Amino acid sequence: MRSSVNPIRLPALVILGSLLISGASGCAAARAGYFLVNAQRKYQSAMDQGADDRAPYEATMAGAYLDKAREEDGYSDYGVTEKLCKRSMEMSAKALTRSEDLAPTQHPETFVPEERKKDPEKPPEPAPDLNIDLDDP
Repeated sequence: MRSSVNPIRLPALVILGSLLISGASGCAAARAGYFLVNAQRKYQSAMDQGADDRAPYEATMAGAYLDKAREEDGYSDYGVTEKLCKRSMEMSAKALTRSEDLAPTQHPETFVPEERKKDPEKPPEPAPDLNIDLDDP
């Protein structure tokens, strides 16, 4: 009995299969690299706007997530790298938003978000008169 695969085509199929497998694994690395670059750009944008002074928590967390993503990328754990980059980009966006909330004339040391001007409270309405005259028909 003969094999159903032509012996000339067998090496070609093996080479094609190995190329497909190696190409699929390289895609994850390229995708992780893409996220690393975007996370770095977003982080740098927030730092350029002064987020390290005006939103130190968010800026620190964005930097920590980015550093950890680089570390995981070095270990070739691309799925974790992508998740950490996404979290870094979220924190960079929060830092940028929070740093833009502060006007340039305000000093970050003395500014507390809860101290912003609030809408004036309306005076309470007078209570209705509950005295009922029972003698009045």
